[in-house]
Amino acid sequence: MFIERLASKSSFSGKPFKIYAVAAGEHGYPVPLFLVVGFFYLASGLVVPAFPWLAILNIAGVVIAVFTWRASARRWWLAFVGPIAAMVFWYLYVNLGDALLGWTA
Repeated sequence: MFIERLASKSSFSGKPFKIYAVAAGEHGYPVPLFLVVGFFYLASGLVVPAFPWLAILNIAGVVIAVFTWRASARRWWLAFVGPIAAMVFWYLYVNLGDALLGWTA
């Protein structure tokens, strides 16, 4: 379904093909921004103990991403709030874990 709509918007139909249309998905979802944030979430395994703390962090990141995707269908600007919220959550989570629980690299 999405592929068919994407193909109809491609250069085959005479319209210029936009790379961002592939990366953004149906709702203008900023996947490139979440890829940058996702790098920090994956690299957190070097600092955060694996279970249960890393699992909680990654589940929270997925929940934020899914919420952003669903909310951006109604309000486009929420698509840009999600990656910022995910980055702020990651920063606070890792720094509080370092301060309170003694996590170190």
